[in-house]
Amino acid sequence: MKKILKITTISILSLIILLILLMTLGIVITNKPQMQQISYEPVSPDY
Repeated sequence: MKKILKITTISILSLIILLILLMTLGIVITNKPQMQQISYEPVSPDY
């Protein structure tokens, strides 16, 4: 009985840790800064 309780506890804690990790990675991946488009106009040389 104790062995089953220990295995169940370890399984539940592992799932909770995995869930926290996945949520953290999701937050990090979705919070990328947005890149702004830069307009560029070539300048003709002044010879």
